[in-house]
Amino acid sequence: MFIEMYPEVTKVEILEIIEYSCLLYINYAYISEKSESDESLKIPLFEYKNMSNDFHTSYISEYYHIIGQLFLSGYIDFMVDAPEETLLSNYMEDKYKAWLHFRDNFLYKERFNYHGYDVLLYNGKIYTDETCPYEYKDGMKSYLGTAPTFGAVSWDNITFWSAYNVFTVAVKKGIDYFENELAPRIYDKYKDLEVEIDDNYNIIKWIGHVNR
Repeated sequence: MFIEMYPEVTKVEILEIIEYSCLLYINYAYISEKSESDESLKIPLFEYKNMSNDFHTSYISEYYHIIGQLFLSGYIDFMVDAPEETLLSNYMEDKYKAWLHFRDNFLYKERFNYHGYDVLLYNGKIYTDETCPYEYKDGMKSYLGTAPTFGAVSWDNITFWSAYNVFTVAVKKGIDYFENELAPRIYDKYKDLEVEIDDNYNIIKWIGHVNR
């Protein structure tokens, strides 16, 4: 994300780019409208994190706030599959309380970056890969437990939430906003700005200007 290093960039412009990235990945991470959250949430966040730790620390709360505003405005949604496909927006009568439940237990704990290989469930008991009972099949070690973080989960069962069973959902209202308003605005603002970089992605110089 080179725009963070543009000398004249403002905080408002950075937040606008973060919003653009959120909707870009949630709307288009997959062909289908439902996406695994490690693809649609982790990618924009951790691109920023890897680019600059200071930037990540400064804007992580704004990142979560933007996701919340997009959800509460009906531009995006989230889904689990147990006991049936259930949208977060339909989970509680109070949509804001549903958002707090999701934010505190999924986003703040970065469960979108958790893949659950270290947790196994066997006979109703949780094990680690070091303590789970196993047997040998064809000379290979085979755990008797299964990874619950790969299976369907409900909004109540936060213990097994992971990158694979909590999905982001593209919503028509959000797609329309992105395609007809946000993306054109971003294009018009930065169409006359270029950055020249070397082979190690270090900035050599900026060319052009931002259309404010």
